[in-house]
Amino acid sequence: MNILFVCNANSCRSPMAAAFFNHLCAQNKITDVAAVSAGAQAVEGDPASKLAVKLMSNLGVSIENHISRRVTEEMISDCEAVFCMEKAQLNELTKDFPEAKEKARLLLTVLDSKLGVEDPLDGDEEMYQQCFLNMMPALAELADRIIRSR
Repeated sequence: MNILFVCNANSCRSPMAAAFFNHLCAQNKITDVAAVSAGAQAVEGDPASKLAVKLMSNLGVSIENHISRRVTEEMISDCEAVFCMEKAQLNELTKDFPEAKEKARLLLTVLDSKLGVEDPLDGDEEMYQQCFLNMMPALAELADRIIRSR
């Protein structure tokens, strides 16, 4: 099973989400699920933001070799689920890739929330921490659902 996390630039939220989700899967010996990330408006080849790298490193998860990618039709077709950080990304994604409508949703809907995950780009460490803390319960719930489905 492949899961795609989508944000704007693919430099903060979606790389953190994919890396942490993969970390949770590895901890729980889930070897047949992989998460990747991309940006709705990403500039190809940019690194992850320094504060995202630092935050994830503090959690024992590396994104220092992350390189940003823009969402492609192939990514959409290769994934069983697509999680966007904000409503604007979800709308853009389903407009540009109609086949995504059936598998794309906001990340926090996993927790029955209609809220988006605020972009910490250009923010301080506290904003990055808050961003991650907003995503973490949804990522844990996703991993837990996979574990329970086995």
